[in-house]
Amino acid sequence: MEHLNNNVFSSFITFNVLHTGYPHYRVFEIAAIRYGLNGVEGEWSQQLSPKVFLSRQRQQYYEVTNQSLETKPILRRVLPQFLDFVGDLPLVAHFCSYQLSFFQEYSSDLTQIEYRFCTWRLAQKILFLSSEEASFEGIQKYF
Repeated sequence: MEHLNNNVFSSFITFNVLHTGYPHYRVFEIAAIRYGLNGVEGEWSQQLSPKVFLSRQRQQYYEVTNQSLETKPILRRVLPQFLDFVGDLPLVAHFCSYQLSFFQEYSSDLTQIEYRFCTWRLAQKILFLSSEEASFEGIQKYF
């Protein structure tokens, strides 16, 4: 694997999943960035039709409307594109396993992702932050 050079990751993917929240927890957007030694090497994102309505609060917070998502593709059709973008690179995300869990019912190809890193857990283990301090805002104080 080219990205595993002397046990240092020279490339990796960071990603985030936006979902509808309680009670359905359906994905309505996936965004990913490929990083290499020289910074950003590529970006991929896709809005999705969750087939359920987002609350007014989520629509305002994410600046999206139910109407704008109605015509977007569904997760099952987009997931192969996301997995192609990821390839065999390591994944890095806040609550990585939780975010990947949204994809499990649609793809068995998740086994291709050998390396998965959770920034929340890393912040706790490496920076010795509490659960509350390991938020994005808490981690930003150290970098």
